[in-house]
Amino acid sequence: MVMSEDKAFSVLRGEMNKQGLNNWSIGFNNRKSSAGLTNLKKHSIVLSRFLLMFASDDQILDTMRHEIAHAIDYEQRGFTNHDRFWKLVARRVGANPQRVVEDDSWAKKIPSKYTYVCERCGYSVNVNRRLKNMDHRFCGVCYRKGFKNSHFIIKQNW
Repeated sequence: MVMSEDKAFSVLRGEMNKQGLNNWSIGFNNRKSSAGLTNLKKHSIVLSRFLLMFASDDQILDTMRHEIAHAIDYEQRGFTNHDRFWKLVARRVGANPQRVVEDDSWAKKIPSKYTYVCERCGYSVNVNRRLKNMDHRFCGVCYRKGFKNSHFIIKQNW
């Protein structure tokens, strides 16, 4: 399921206006490790483009409301976190009052930038950043079988 940035902007702006956040801006980023964020200094809510590409409309809407709850909490208290006060606001705006979404199935669909493949057994690990010190990392599968010197080969996926 793909939600365009234009549609996401429109939906988020409508949700923000309902809560009186007319002076907050909206942005998009390419983060894979977070679905959304609330930038308190810039008064902006930012959504991941990967969220829009791989999440369901319900998951996107919940993320929007989660971030809106942070903005409201910040405007009321001057700070925000995932405490009981934030949870009250989250429930009020219709968000799941959890710090991390339980259903992160959309995140598992995001293609990784790199794949490390064991040169001996073919075991692979997908990552989005190149790992440092690969000379000192060994394949856990081979290592448990007694092979102490199997190394990874890196493959860039895109």
